[in-house]
Amino acid sequence: MRVVFAWLRAFIDISIMLGLIVGSSLSAMGLLAFIWPSFDILNQFQLLFLALSAISAIATFLWPYYFPRLKAYAQALLLVPFLCSIGVLAPDILGSVRAPKMDINQLEKRRNRVLKAMSFNIYLNNWDKARTVAAIERYDPDIVFLQEYAPNRYKNVPALKKRYPYRARCQHWSHCTLAILSKYPLSNIGHAKFASVHARDQVHGRVLSVSLRMKGFKPLRLHSFHADWPKPLGEQDLHFDKLRTYIAKDMKRYPNAVLAGDFNSSSWSFTLRNFSAALPMNRHTYLMPTYPASEFRRRHYLWPPAFLSLDHIFSSATVPVVNVRRGSAPVADHHPLLADIILASH
Repeated sequence: MRVVFAWLRAFIDISIMLGLIVGSSLSAMGLLAFIWPSFDILNQFQLLFLALSAISAIATFLWPYYFPRLKAYAQALLLVPFLCSIGVLAPDILGSVRAPKMDINQLEKRRNRVLKAMSFNIYLNNWDKARTVAAIERYDPDIVFLQEYAPNRYKNVPALKKRYPYRARCQHWSHCTLAILSKYPLSNIGHAKFASVHARDQVHGRVLSVSLRMKGFKPLRLHSFHADWPKPLGEQDLHFDKLRTYIAKDMKRYPNAVLAGDFNSSSWSFTLRNFSAALPMNRHTYLMPTYPASEFRRRHYLWPPAFLSLDHIFSSATVPVVNVRRGSAPVADHHPLLADIILASH
């Protein structure tokens, strides 16, 4: 029996080392995205790599190694994913620390108007309208940017109609699954398709745009967007390139703008960083994991908490956005994003 136990410990020792080698290699390979963008898909998981590295580091002190020398090797090897993950996440960590927080009551005293905004991917396979409406009503936003919204499913929901008498949406989910709900009048509705003929589906790669007008304040242009996944390679990049061109053109007519939605790319990825740098807007989301949400994890037997920061909010330099935070909505696969948009009076 002792021999069997000894062999089992030896087998686990070797398995741990192999797992650490694979995990360290994947984390380090994400840095190759500097040269080969296709490796950036690994950077989507750097927050998870960092968490696993921390857990593994603790485990190396607790596990009774059959081969004592492997303990030192394992601890040294764990420095690789730890340093790689920290290197990729560092700009986001700094951005989250510097993110502006303001008392909206004080802002409104200065003749500004603060609009509460929510960006929420409500999940196309979500048929629970009552819980979806309750998730929105819980935060009572003035503006709601929705993704994976089925127009016919939510067409006659009294609670939404009463709270949000103004809405922009596509006529059918095959055209786009985007909507913008508002307590204030909307006009100049438009939408664009960025997906190529090789896209996985026609749900992703769309943007819906609308203008919000309030008496005494400058018009505000709103954009709800949903990008494709990083796979297949190139499709998401195409969406970002076309969106950047679309926004730049639209801002010539509507300079005060807010862009929000599901970008399907983590904020620390090189892809989103490059997109943000080229977009004539400021990004306001840093180190804010929104996927997967708790209810979705439970239904699909996923153990890790939200570790992908897929949802983002941008605004033009003339439109301050503060108090960006993550909300809770057990009905969908994404956590919603919440923010306060500051409108300056004329």
